[in-house]
Amino acid sequence: MSKANEPLLRPCGPDVGVEDLSAALAKTVARTTELMVDLEEKNEELARLNAELTAAKQGLEHMNERLKSVMEEKEEFLRTISHDMQAPARNISGHIDFVIKHGGPELSATVRERLDRIGANAHTLQDYVNELLNLSRLGRMGQPPEATDSGALAQAAIETLAAETERHGVEIVVPKPLPVVVCQPIRLRQVFQNLLDNAIKYRAADRRCRIEITAEVTPAGARFAVRDNGIGIPKDDQHKVFGVFYRVANKVTAGVDGKGVGLAAVKRIVETHGGEIWVDSEVGVGSVFSFTVPSRQPPPRDPHEELV
Repeated sequence: MSKANEPLLRPCGPDVGVEDLSAALAKTVARTTELMVDLEEKNEELARLNAELTAAKQGLEHMNERLKSVMEEKEEFLRTISHDMQAPARNISGHIDFVIKHGGPELSATVRERLDRIGANAHTLQDYVNELLNLSRLGRMGQPPEATDSGALAQAAIETLAAETERHGVEIVVPKPLPVVVCQPIRLRQVFQNLLDNAIKYRAADRRCRIEITAEVTPAGARFAVRDNGIGIPKDDQHKVFGVFYRVANKVTAGVDGKGVGLAAVKRIVETHGGEIWVDSEVGVGSVFSFTVPSRQPPPRDPHEELV
């Protein structure tokens, strides 16, 4: 029997004297005092740990509030600067078109070429502004999520890209039926379309492009994967590809058309649904973009917060 479980008083028979009882009582009092001291120390330790836990919880709540505030400021800045840039870009394009249209033969070839270049840059600027506005809208839930056949959404995305897949001989396969998930259908379709379009753009030149879409049902929802056999992404760039306007810069990607917004939009949509997205890739082998769609979706934002 351990000391902690040792009885405080032992049974005593008729031959036990007063001195024995006194000794037993003294031992009991000492043991009780020892236990009370030990209990007090445990209570003090528990109080200290509780205080640390409370402080950590408050710190985490403060960090979450700060993060929420920073994200709201970022989105507001994004919307404001995009909106404010639209009018000047349209104005430049309009003036360039007017000068070219009414300048006629008076414009030299050099002047016309430079005006065309300025006009093209102005239109590109407008495209970037529109992409920023679209991206800011993706950060907010619009239509309520609903149970949707993700396979039908993937098929719709495949059909949208039919011209590209036929032109480049791309093979897209869905080996098994995809699950029903709770989502915004138009947004999840955009996720499939952007990931497929990205795989087609960055296909390898020495082999036929093959893309596979799979899904696995988990207790938390569903985990999707879009796998390709393209050029792959360098390890140092893999955590950057979801950034706005970020594009991997090397000789292979230099001639690929794009603005670096597609994957940023995918990340925004997935996170708005409460999921996560990541990429595993090897240069020369291909990439696997994986994302999750939870069973339960976050509550929709106030509709008055939607952009007009």
